[in-house]
Amino acid sequence: DNHRQRTKMAKYFVSDYDNKRIKYVTTAQEIRDAIREVSMDGMTDVHMGTVDCDKLDCAVFRDITDRGQGNFEALALVEEAMLTDEEQAALLWFFDRGYGYEPDEIEAVIEHVQDQPAVEMSKEDYAYQLVEDGLFGEIPEQIAYYIDFEKLGRDLWLGSDIGVVEEDGRHFIIPSPHDRP
Repeated sequence: DNHRQRTKMAKYFVSDYDNKRIKYVTTAQEIRDAIREVSMDGMTDVHMGTVDCDKLDCAVFRDITDRGQGNFEALALVEEAMLTDEEQAALLWFFDRGYGYEPDEIEAVIEHVQDQPAVEMSKEDYAYQLVEDGLFGEIPEQIAYYIDFEKLGRDLWLGSDIGVVEEDGRHFIIPSPHDRP
């Protein structure tokens, strides 16, 4: 497996809006337990935030929690899945396009990004790889020097042949953006 594995899990806090009851959590089960404990009667609104997470974790957290309070279970499911950076980038791409917004959709989206994660590289590098892999068949060496990989990568993106996620200076390519969960 050539994907980097997540070595550090995000840490969150769960509290009521008055911060009278606050729990620090890391795992999916801790998230679920803290929400139950903080909301006590099931009527108290719960607030959640990040304490320590990398940029991709924070972006996924933001996208999930921006959808409303009912999505804490979606966050727990994402934490449970232990997604790699490449899988998190693909997840963000689908979130930005409206997939996975419903709680019953998140499991299908997680499964999809685990099967088809993003690739960490620039549009230019991805275009180069496609040409090397035979996108245009065999290209004579004297012609290969004239290929503008930067423009080819841009055109692949503009033509929706690839998806692009840029987060904290890192570039991820979604190779099959038309495949839906």
